[in-house]
Amino acid sequence: MLKEIGRIYEYHDWANHQVLDAAEALIPSELDADLGGSFSTLMKTLKHNLLVEALFIRRWQEQPPQPMPVLPVLLDVGGKRGGVGHAVAACL
Repeated sequence: MLKEIGRIYEYHDWANHQVLDAAEALIPSELDADLGGSFSTLMKTLKHNLLVEALFIRRWQEQPPQPMPVLPVLLDVGGKRGGVGHAVAACL
């Protein structure tokens, strides 16, 4: 069972990197453009996804709930990012 969960997370991490790679190709005005929907911008949607992932990891580790952190800018367009794992770890 743990092996299967590990494979799922490997795929999940790969998919997250695909999304972030695509987002890094956008200019800041595209990331912050109002698109409607639940989170209105792509940047807000990406931050939400990372926060929820961090929350899920805390629950998986049976850690007590904590207030949701305020994330700094997660994507540095034209710069380097530490990857999804780094961003999620920063939330824990």
